[in-house]
Amino acid sequence: MNLRVPAPVVSAAVSGFVVGVLVTLAAVGVFTHATPSASTPPATLPPATPESKTSVKHSVTVLVSKVLGPSYPNPARKRLLGVHLIPADPDIPVRVEPRIADQYHRYQSVVLDIRLNDHPLGPAWRARSARSDVFQVMKALYTGRLPIFNTEIVGMFPLRTGKKTALRQVLIAFLNHATAATLPWKRFKRTDESRFWSLLTYHYVNPRFGKLP
Repeated sequence: MNLRVPAPVVSAAVSGFVVGVLVTLAAVGVFTHATPSASTPPATLPPATPESKTSVKHSVTVLVSKVLGPSYPNPARKRLLGVHLIPADPDIPVRVEPRIADQYHRYQSVVLDIRLNDHPLGPAWRARSARSDVFQVMKALYTGRLPIFNTEIVGMFPLRTGKKTALRQVLIAFLNHATAATLPWKRFKRTDESRFWSLLTYHYVNPRFGKLP
C-alpha cells in the first residue's frame, strides 16, 4: 500500500524525530491498517527471548555493523551512527496473536541511524545501494531471532546547501511488525529488493540524494 505522507522535517534531536515520526504514522493510519480481516492471516513473531534491553542493543549493533560493511568513499567512517530501542506499545492497534499478547514487554522497536554510501556511478545507483542496505539490514534483524517489533531506518548522507555541506536525513524506511511477520524472509534474495521496498509500511528518499525506478 502506498501512503502519501509528507517528507519528515529534519530534526536536530534524534529522540524528538523518532517520536514525531511514530506519532505521524499513527495519525495517518500506518498502524491501523493492520487491523484484523478475513483475508489476511494473523501476524506472528519469533518466540520472544528474555534478553535485556542492553543485550538486545548490543546484538543489534554488532549485527547491523557487520551487514552494512565499510563506508564509501571513506572506509574509516562508521556507517552505524545510532541504535535506539523503543518498547513495543500494546496500546497501538496492531494485530497480535493471543499467545504473544502478554509478551510485549520483551519486544523492542528499533530505530537505526545509518550513513549511506556514495556510488561512483551517480545518484541512481546510490539510491539503489541505499535500498539494498535497507533490505539487508531488515532481513538480518528479522531472521536473527531477536525480539524485534517495528523497525525504522534513517539514512544520512552529506548534502550541500549553499556553501555548507552537512550530514542530513535523506532516507526513511519503516516496517511495522504486522507486515514483517507475514514476509517470506528466508526466501527473499537480492533480486527481491525492489519488491521488498514496495512492501514497506512507509518509505521516503530525498530526490537530491537519488531516485529509485
